[in-house]
Amino acid sequence: MAITPQGPNVWKLVWKKDGRVLTTNTLTLSADGKSIGIKSTLMKPDGTTEGAQTAYRRVSGGRSWAGMWESAEVRFSSSDECVISPYQGDGLVRFAIG
Repeated sequence: MAITPQGPNVWKLVWKKDGRVLTTNTLTLSADGKSIGIKSTLMKPDGTTEGAQTAYRRVSGGRSWAGMWESAEVRFSSSDECVISPYQGDGLVRFAIG
């Protein structure tokens, strides 16, 4: 996984396996530090993508990224099924959508 700051309140996370991008997430911390929004792009085995948006609200901690968060909302760009399973026995998780 690679984490790249895109600004003081935005991080980009990219998960790769064997050079292929599996998932890209853009995390945005609200100006007041009370919520985080995550925009995700999940790569399907056929090369198409699936989008998801997740919102978290702060349970504890200050105004920075550190703290405890709880999910408030999750939305997918379609109603496809998502299966989470071990990936090739190496401890990674595979998200299969479709």
